[in-house]
Amino acid sequence: MNKKIISVLLFLYIPLLYAQQAPTQNKPPVKPGKIIAELTSSTLTGAGLALATVFIYAGLNKNSNGWDQLAGALLVGGIAYPIGCTAGAYYVGNTGNEKGSFWATLGGSAAGVAVTVSLVALTDISELGVLYFILPPVGAVMGHNLTRRWASPPGNALLNFREGQMSAGIPTLQLRPTDRKENFNKQFRILSIQF
Repeated sequence: MNKKIISVLLFLYIPLLYAQQAPTQNKPPVKPGKIIAELTSSTLTGAGLALATVFIYAGLNKNSNGWDQLAGALLVGGIAYPIGCTAGAYYVGNTGNEKGSFWATLGGSAAGVAVTVSLVALTDISELGVLYFILPPVGAVMGHNLTRRWASPPGNALLNFREGQMSAGIPTLQLRPTDRKENFNKQFRILSIQF
């Protein structure tokens, strides 16, 4: 395999390692089902938006030459596809109590386009153009998940009210020994309210 292709693939793989970090208080855990849903939504939304813009462009330019119409439709659809990929990944990624950056999602999708164009230009292997349909959704999902965080961080009580929003959490149970070694103080947080 060409060294340029290997270096680009490694460049794409390193952020995936970062995305698999352990969950913290500010970052929710990675859910494989949600990643698959983001990829599916990203791909379908991108394809749907690309097809819609191609048909609209073709309908508006009925009087042009057939090749000009085809080239313009492909250009418009090619621009719409990564934008649709961004929208699909961002929408599904922000469900539940999680948020990610729209700009990072768009940047990931644009990086997927840039990597595809670079690979085709550097290697002169036109068959790599099929990566145009794979890398923008992958980049959008990676960009979104690298910036993923809790919309409102979960508290350590069963019900948490913070800044006008309610969230459920896993309550903490604390056992502390008292002055007498056979007795323990027990603390179980059921409700947490912050203003």
